[in-house]
Amino acid sequence: MRRPPILSLMLGLSLCDCGDQVEPRPEGTLAVSTATSGDDPDPDGYVLTIDASDLVALLPSGTAERDLSPGRHTLQLVGVAEHCSVVPGTSVEVDITARSTTSVAFQVSCPLTGARITVTTTGLDPDKDGYRLMLDGIDRGGIAPNNIVTLRQLEAGSRTIALTGLAPNCAVDGPISRTVTVVTAQVAAVEFTVVCTAAFGVIGATVEASGADVGSRYEALVDGERSFFVEPGGPAYLDAVPVGEHVVSLVPTANCSPETGAQSVTVSAGRPVRDTVEVAFSVTCVAMLPGTLRVTAPTTGPIPAQSYSVWICKPRYDCIFYTVTWSRLGPLAPNDTLTRSVEPARYQLQLRDIPANCHASRIYTNIFTVGYSDTLDVKFPVACSN
Repeated sequence: MRRPPILSLMLGLSLCDCGDQVEPRPEGTLAVSTATSGDDPDPDGYVLTIDASDLVALLPSGTAERDLSPGRHTLQLVGVAEHCSVVPGTSVEVDITARSTTSVAFQVSCPLTGARITVTTTGLDPDKDGYRLMLDGIDRGGIAPNNIVTLRQLEAGSRTIALTGLAPNCAVDGPISRTVTVVTAQVAAVEFTVVCTAAFGVIGATVEASGADVGSRYEALVDGERSFFVEPGGPAYLDAVPVGEHVVSLVPTANCSPETGAQSVTVSAGRPVRDTVEVAFSVTCVAMLPGTLRVTAPTTGPIPAQSYSVWICKPRYDCIFYTVTWSRLGPLAPNDTLTRSVEPARYQLQLRDIPANCHASRIYTNIFTVGYSDTLDVKFPVACSN
């Protein structure tokens, strides 16, 4: 019986050979964990290779997951420090099952093999930059005067540890080198005690002042450079004075003169107690009298009937260019003298109220200083015309 064309077409479509269509196999999950123990862990973690190609970064302690095709895979833990061991080993094989999680754990042990060095420093003026540690004659870095340093990943066996780089005033109590036996997975203890004597001295000074207005303090100079202040009657001290000969002097003040000249002293060191040398000065003071200003305005030509006026200020910088307070010192008649007592200080003067037909060669003075009992003459020349 012959099939209708349409039915034959439909049957042909349903019976055609279209080839094998294979669905992808579902993946499985690999969960890898690491746990690191010991006192000298590998700080930068590890890398896991899968079938020698795929790379997975692993922390020293942590978990990472990766989807893999079902079947057997080779895992390799690399980047493990030489002093660390791994259980079950750095290379394992694992079977991955579809739609399930397969766990692998690496236990990493990193014991500390080395030496712990303790340095204790006592005494005066310890070495500020610390010391150097030598291991079998090789510099292994610095150590502070009071500190602990651990030398890690040492080979087992006999090792010589020395302390060097000490300041001249410091010495190790006992031998400067120690021989220790380093045992694998153990830490050898080494202790050094350093004793430092005085490397600097102290200069002390006293001042006995007599007379009027003795003041509150005086300046003492050491070698003309370093200074410290001394109150009358009480000692004052300058620290950190180098060893050797020094000259101590007292700076005169405006009204006080030292009766005692410069003194030579010797500062020593190398002892457990700091050397302190003392000097004494006597000064005689006189009364601090005020200064005197005498201001004149020499005038030529027709003499004006009215007086000029003189103004004064105490400049911090300059009375002309900065905002300062001027005060009137007093009137000044032409060719007359204005006399005033002022306290010792820096001053600047100005001449004002000059008639229109007169011209002053200057109306401001430069900044000047009036000392105790000083008398200063200041002139403002003026020329007038009809």
